[in-house]
Formats: sequence, C-alpha cells, structure tokens
Amino acid sequence: MWRSGIVALAVVTMLVAFVRAQDDSRRMTTTIGAGMGDIRDILAIDDDWKISVTESRRNAFDASEVLLWGCPVEVRQGVCLFLTDHTELICRQAQIAAGRATVESELWGQVVVPMQHVAGIVLASAASIEQRETWWRQLTDHATIDDVVMLQNGDLIEGLVTKIATDHVELLEGERRVRLDLASVIGVLWHREAPAVATEQCRGLVGLRNGDVIHAASLHMDESELRVLTTAGLKFETSLENIASHPLAFLQPCRREWVFLSDLSVASARHIPFLEDQWPTVLDQNLEHHSLRANGYRYFKGISVHSASRLIYDVPPDARQFAAEIAIDDSSDGLGSVVFRVLLQGADDQWREAVASSVVRGHRNPQAIVVELDKTKRLALVVDPADWGDQGDHADWLNARFRRLILSPLAPPAD
Repeated sequence: MWRSGIVALAVVTMLVAFVRAQDDSRRMTTTIGAGMGDIRDILAIDDDWKISVTESRRNAFDASEVLLWGCPVEVRQGVCLFLTDHTELICRQAQIAAGRATVESELWGQVVVPMQHVAGIVLASAASIEQRETWWRQLTDHATIDDVVMLQNGDLIEGLVTKIATDHVELLEGERRVRLDLASVIGVLWHREAPAVATEQCRGLVGLRNGDVIHAASLHMDESELRVLTTAGLKFETSLENIASHPLAFLQPCRREWVFLSDLSVASARHIPFLEDQWPTVLDQNLEHHSLRANGYRYFKGISVHSASRLIYDVPPDARQFAAEIAIDDSSDGLGSVVFRVLLQGADDQWREAVASSVVRGHRNPQAIVVELDKTKRLALVVDPADWGDQGDHADWLNARFRRLILSPLAPPAD
C-alpha cells in the first residue's frame, strides 16, 4: 500500500512570480513542473474536496486553493478510450459488444462503460502522444453519419461497428458484414445522434498515474480506496490496499474565482504574417491542434497564436487580475522566439503597456505573469516576433485567466 513519507509544507509563490507571499503554509497554488511539495504527499481527499497532506485532518485545506498540482502522465502504449464528456481512459485491452465497452485498466481493473458514453477508441500504440492525437483528430474530423474505422494504411471505412474482440473488429457496410483483423485497425469513432452528455457539475480534472484524465464531478481518496464520479455520471472505484504507488499524478480543480479566456468570446483577433502565411487563434490546443505542451508538460487550458498576434478581450466587471503562463509551444521543435506583452485600456480609452516579457524561446519553462486590473475596460494580448523572423513562433498563453472577486471559489455556479 502506498504511503507518503515526511511531508514538508512551504509557502509557494512559483505560480505567479509577482503574487505576494502568504503566511499560510496550506496555500498550495502551483504550476505544472514546479513544486512546493509532491502531489504524492496527499493522504486523503474527502467528498467536499478537502485535501489532507498530513496524518491530522485538522491540516486539511480546500481544493479551491489549488490552480494546478502535479504533472499529467502521458502513456503511448495501450488502448485509449475517449468518453463523451472528454474523459480519457488508458487500458490494457478493450472489447465492445452488446452495447457496452469492457476494458481492463491497470488502476480500476475491469470497467464496463455503456456505449452511449463512448465517443471512440484508439487501439494502436503510438510512436508519440502527438501521433495518437493526430489519429483521433483525423477520426473526429471525418464528417459522416456512420461509425468510422481507421486502418493502419490510412484508409477510413464507414459503417456500423458492432463488435471489437481480442483479435478482430466487426462492422456492417450496408448489408455486408466486414471482419477486420485487430492488428490492421488504428481506431474507431462512433457516431451518436444523441450521445450521453455531462449531467454533473465538473469540479476538476483528475490525472492518474496510469495516464487516465477524468473530468470529475466528485473525488474521494483515503488510504484504502479511490472513488471518482465523472461528469457523465460514471463511477470508478478501486482499492488502494495492494497498489504500490500513489494513484494521483495531476489535479486541476475548477474554480469560480478564475475565468479562462479560452472560454470567453474575443472582441478582436488579428494576425499579421511576417510573409504570407495566415495563422488562426486556437483555443485549448496548440496551432497543430494537439494538446498544449511547453517544455514537455501538457496543459489543458490556454490560447495558442502565431506571431505577430493581437487579441483583445472585454474585461468582466468583477475581474480584479489577469494571469497566465507564457511559453513557446513544443510543436515549434525548440525554435521560436517572441516577446509577450499585455496592454490595458482604461476609462479614457487610452492603451497602456502593463507587462512586456523578455525574449521567450522554445524548450524553456513557462514564465508566469500577473497584471492587476483597476478600472480596466479592455485587455490586449500581444505577441511580437524576436529573432529569426517568425520561424517557429508558436506562442502559448497557458491558463490565461481573469481572477474574479468572489466569495466561494469552488462552489458550483448558480443557475
């Protein structure tokens, strides 16, 4: 059974370099890859999302005090089951028949998922995480009213997938029944006229050591068990008695205190190409429509742009602060050099520069920025090229967010 050793608590200011340090050692805001204590120091999380990192529950603190904790584990090997609420399950194997998916999970054991909750599956082990994401995007981008099977040779077959067994996949093409060798299949996308949707309020993203990423409505962990309820209402639970390592890898609670800019409408977006190529603004993915990644770590929220770029957002009336982590996305392959700037427009309609970064290059840790918003009407996010023109200037505003003045950060929003 896993067990934490001596836990060292410290005041953490790694997330935002300009935030005033707190005298509360329980305040554990952190960013991916930075540490104030290992996520494996967590001993328990109760049903109210109170986190305990010592033997005494008196030292428990609210998950609303955490923006990010830990690092997502990304696993190339094995089967990846994609659920309709965007939960990702990594499995040893999967079989599908009779309206349900039965998967073998390293953490959960045998799991049965009704097919109305299954969006698709990637069966083939990938050479890279990006390759798996490319396969999944190719499946989801294929417009059809039928199920889609992707083969190793790149072909896409449309039909009604009725079965995935240990050695083959069965589907109907019209009246014709087709049997495909499992080794020839990369993945399957199921068409759903009425897919199961999230029915529960999302309280946070939970990343597990086996590579699962769960959109969680509830989470409970103690020294003997782990229980998670997904936003689609699926329940996963396992005993921790015989598990050698700590099950948690990553935690990102949903906080009403923060509003991510990728969830808001942009007032104005402009890209000025260095030569002729036009680049879009991409939300919660990088410019190649893979996951946001900076210096090897995955991020789930953010805005990706190419220099030169200018995004303008209306500032919510209750917003008191803007914060983000800035970086060159790993999709640039180490290239890229840009300067990030934040401009504010006040009541007099004049724009003033609030922050200008030094030159940000590829394969570097993200830099945290914080801007206080006092009587600010609009905010502009500007990215300018630095060295080498705009080559590889895949710029990420990671976790770009407004901080709101609110009393109960983790409470679900009122209807």
